[in-house]
Amino acid sequence: PMERPPWFPRSRHAVLGLQGGAVLSIGGLGAAGPLREVWQWTPELGTLTGRWEQPWDWPLPPWTGRYGAAVAWQLQEQGEQVVLAGGNDGQNKHDVWRWLRDPSKLVVPLVDGETTGTQPEDCDLDLKSLRCNSMFGVSGRRWRLPYDQWPSTDVFVDLTLSGEEPLNGTI
Repeated sequence: PMERPPWFPRSRHAVLGLQGGAVLSIGGLGAAGPLREVWQWTPELGTLTGRWEQPWDWPLPPWTGRYGAAVAWQLQEQGEQVVLAGGNDGQNKHDVWRWLRDPSKLVVPLVDGETTGTQPEDCDLDLKSLRCNSMFGVSGRRWRLPYDQWPSTDVFVDLTLSGEEPLNGTI
C-alpha cells in the first residue's frame, strides 16, 4: 500500500483522477460528521510514491462539508475544471459547484471604476495612470467584480486603459 495519508479516516467521499496521475479526494463522512476538505495526491515521477496536499488557497472550500457528492473532471478552454454536485451535509443538497483549477484572469478597464471616498474629485485618470491625492479626507476608485467571480478561489486582476496593455497591478 501507499504511505498513510495526512487526512482523517472517512467514507463516502468522492475521488477523481486528474492530469499527470494526480488524484483528488473531496469531502466524505468522518467520525464527527460531513467533511469540508479537498486533498490532492501528486505522484513523484519515476517512483511509486507521491505527496498529499490541500490544493486550496483558502483554508476551506466554499461549499459545505458533505458526503456522497458526485464529481466530474473536464479539460476546458480555461484549463482543468472540477464540478461537484449534490451530496449530503445533514440534508440532501441541490447545488452544483464549478472549480477552474487554473487561475482565472479578469480584465478590468480603469475607466469602469467609480470614484469613492470623501474627496472623490481628488482622483485623476489620465492615459497611463490613476493618481489619487487627497489633502483632507479619502479619495479613490472602486471596481466591482462580476457576480459569477465571487466564489472564485483565485482571481488575478489586470487594470487596463481602453484595451491597451495591462498596468501590471500598479496604481
